[in-house]
Amino acid sequence: VPVNMYLRGGFPDTGGWEAIEKYRFMTGPEENTWVTNTITIPADTEFKVADPSWSSECNWGAPKSGDTTIKVNEPFTLNTNPADGGPANIKLGEEFTGIAHLSLNNGVYTLTLAKTMIKINAPAIVFSIVR
Repeated sequence: VPVNMYLRGGFPDTGGWEAIEKYRFMTGPEENTWVTNTITIPADTEFKVADPSWSSECNWGAPKSGDTTIKVNEPFTLNTNPADGGPANIKLGEEFTGIAHLSLNNGVYTLTLAKTMIKINAPAIVFSIVR
């Protein structure tokens, strides 16, 4: 069971793939789930799920071959195999704001980027009719 897990990547505020608190996973609402706070990831960003030391036990990403692009609101199966230099970077093609959700089911880790609703408080418009 992972502890001290982070999204680590080419995010503007990490400066070089560091593990920073903003992208840390916390214990989720269900067993074997972990979530981040609400985060924003720019389009065309590459990243992985890893611990602070990039250990071989926790350096997870995309498959070595095939599609490495994660789609928002769709579970993405993580490659956890450290062989051949470890997993490839996960690619995100569109800007994302929401919560990263990591889960473990039957020995398989999946990552879902779940969009959150943004509430916009717009001022009320009042009309008065003068006769």
